[in-house]
Amino acid sequence: MTIPERETWPTLIQMTMTKEPRLTAFGIGVYFGTPREQRKAKFAKDRADMLHEKCIEQFGRACMWLHDKPKTKQITPRAGTSYGLKHCVERWHQKHFEGEAYVSNGMFIAAAIALGFQIRNSGGEERSSPNVFLNITSARRHLDPNYPHW
Repeated sequence: MTIPERETWPTLIQMTMTKEPRLTAFGIGVYFGTPREQRKAKFAKDRADMLHEKCIEQFGRACMWLHDKPKTKQITPRAGTSYGLKHCVERWHQKHFEGEAYVSNGMFIAAAIALGFQIRNSGGEERSSPNVFLNITSARRHLDPNYPHW
């Protein structure tokens, strides 16, 4: 798969927001410590943040890392959650580029959806989590060969 062109990133993000209506810059939903009366406003803010420039750039960094990663037929929990994989993107970016390397969990998920990866909530059916599993290879050489704790 090729890396999407920079000018298409906002449109791709909007498409992922439509496909996954609970997706925010934080991940799936809002931080579980958010007081009940603040959740709706926090959700709206975190969702709107996805189209701010800093998040669009995070989406691009994740796309650059994900574009050549092999997909598996089924979702692969062994590869880790979106939260763990986003750290692979950050380490990769720090090694190969200058400047900001941070990628939020939600923007990593958005990039994965845009590039055709399947997602499944890592909390299972009973418990929602901001993190997801992907149908991505768990082969260390593809994900982060320099990470010693894999």
